[in-house]
Amino acid sequence: LLFEISGSRLLDKKATSLVGIGEIVVKTANKLQVFRVKDLILKKGSVIETPFGKMEIRNIGKTNWGEHPNEISFESNVNLSAIKNVKFTDKSGTTIDSNPMGMGSLNEVGNLSTLIFEKSYSIAEIPSEINMDITYWEDMKTRVIPFST
Repeated sequence: LLFEISGSRLLDKKATSLVGIGEIVVKTANKLQVFRVKDLILKKGSVIETPFGKMEIRNIGKTNWGEHPNEISFESNVNLSAIKNVKFTDKSGTTIDSNPMGMGSLNEVGNLSTLIFEKSYSIAEIPSEINMDITYWEDMKTRVIPFST
């Protein structure tokens, strides 16, 4: 790990060392699971019930970003960083090429205590129904690690 410590002023010329004390917050996990979603109707507002919470299709359609011409975006009130990978297939089981485009969070307008998490994928095609294999970290934990230099 590399730490960068910044301050508002330079060290005194007589200083012989710099001491840093603090905490690092990291997410750890060891156990992967796959959750299968079958015959999801691809339309804005469709909801997926997953073991880690509900996800809703926020946006679906053409995009100028990513490797493919289409985008599917999901949003949730739970942190979606537990998702490691999503594999999309059509009704016959044929894989639809896709790539993750990004992830983020934002506060709902007018309610600063509510976070909304979003995860987006560029996807080669958008059939009317889709299957998803969501690989996720089942045991993800947030850990606080103290440090001092």
